[in-house]
Amino acid sequence: MNRYFQIAVFSCGLAVVILGGCSSSKQNRDEPIWEHVKLRDLATPDVNGQTDSQLKTINFNIFIYDIPAAKVGDLNDIWQVLYTRQLQFSNYDAFCANSFRVGFGQQGQNWSKIGEVLGKAGAKESELLSLFLTNGQSDYVSIAVLQNEQTVWYFPSGDAIEGATLGPGEITLKVRAQTTAEQRGVCKVEMQPAFPARILGSIEETVGQKNGDVLFSGCRLRLKMGVGDFIFLGPDKYIADKITLGSLFFSRAGRVPAVRTYLIVCTSIND
Repeated sequence: MNRYFQIAVFSCGLAVVILGGCSSSKQNRDEPIWEHVKLRDLATPDVNGQTDSQLKTINFNIFIYDIPAAKVGDLNDIWQVLYTRQLQFSNYDAFCANSFRVGFGQQGQNWSKIGEVLGKAGAKESELLSLFLTNGQSDYVSIAVLQNEQTVWYFPSGDAIEGATLGPGEITLKVRAQTTAEQRGVCKVEMQPAFPARILGSIEETVGQKNGDVLFSGCRLRLKMGVGDFIFLGPDKYIADKITLGSLFFSRAGRVPAVRTYLIVCTSIND
């Protein structure tokens, strides 16, 4: 059964201490956010005394940073150092029309640049999510909560916009991972925005109602990942309306409007 994973939330300051070391020198405080983050720092913890090899999981860490909406243009410095040739898009035009942008990188090549850009842009709030998947399993990363029923507008194919009536519930990123038979230490990953099926009550089941995930497959993304590989997912622009898929995924209202970015790192593959 699919499940929502446990979320560990850190303040930005605490995340810097945990991920980048706890030196109090001015020199260290002025260095990029992830200057000292190494692959061993990203390793997933033991669960109930079991090791990763016993659990047979494919594991990810997901770093979430909010930056001021006025600084969204700074993300161009990240897109320029990441790659898209490793990525397979279900519909690239739809992906872009929904204001999604993504790039692929490896820790040894692009890691410090991302931290440098986010630090310069004023990344404030930090969350660290750990996602544990058994081979071939899907799970959901919670993105935005819909308190009531509403129409979510999106581009299914990149040309004409459509609406889906959803809620209450959550807009999520659905992630599926599976090892490859032809190459050890590599997994196939599929990600796409989704509104998970809600659990039907007994009366609804009795009258024959059916339920299933609402998938925004126009934004589906596939790639192969090894340990230390990552993708950086963010917006093309800030959208304030809160009725489109792109705004729900990436825009955060408040005294200082912000855009949300997601860095998803493969931390271990046990095949």
